[in-house]
Amino acid sequence: MNRLLLLLVLAQIPNPQAQNGAVTGVLRTSAGKPASGVRITAMVPPESSTNFANATAMAGVTETDADGRYRLENIPPGRYYITAGRLDFPTYYPGATDLAGGKLILVASGEIVAAVNFALKDESARTSAYSGNATYSIPVSIQVDEGGKIPIFQQGTYPVLRFIQVRSNKAIEIGFAETRVLVPVPISADGDEYRVTVANLRDGYTVKSIAYGAADIQKETLKVPRPSPGTMPNSIVGLPVGLLAAIPPRRIHPPRH
Repeated sequence: MNRLLLLLVLAQIPNPQAQNGAVTGVLRTSAGKPASGVRITAMVPPESSTNFANATAMAGVTETDADGRYRLENIPPGRYYITAGRLDFPTYYPGATDLAGGKLILVASGEIVAAVNFALKDESARTSAYSGNATYSIPVSIQVDEGGKIPIFQQGTYPVLRFIQVRSNKAIEIGFAETRVLVPVPISADGDEYRVTVANLRDGYTVKSIAYGAADIQKETLKVPRPSPGTMPNSIVGLPVGLLAAIPPRRIHPPRH
């Protein structure tokens, strides 16, 4: 059976002289057990070392596997904070809950930085808006084309993926740093439909496409079926859902003389 994947791709002007690298490691809980299903990011250092809200971008986002292992791919050369868990209260490698205690990791051109291992603080563990209710969990992979950086802040607002349930007009939103979206299991035998949009996008970006295979999700709705009898409602397999959104930046041309 196929895993679901929501893939958002942002395009920026590439740097052909630089080869991107990767960061790998293992994340554990405070009790020393593998921390599975936890968001890991390579965060671009903010201008102020005391204000996380000044951060503007991430070079990569991934999620730990069942053994707590992670791999951040396609990271442009530079120095980054490796973070785990909640966006508003992350754990910074090597295990701090404040930016000042984080250690910058240098990714050289074409290099794989291995063994970036650390433990997730309890305060950084994520909670679900649908905790205790039956949900489908759809993994999300947000990437920037050609190794660009993922925009996450602009003047105090977060760009988000917005899923609007057609029958209720209720919205579910996830930020660009999230690695999954949770949608309620449909109560109708016909399933549920969602309109999918991008909101609060940084200046200079426009939505080019949102698609699943040949289907244009900007013109059609995203269909989430009701689970078959006897299946687990929180299963992440079997739903025919996958989205691709490409968002190129505004290109600024030099003035003509």
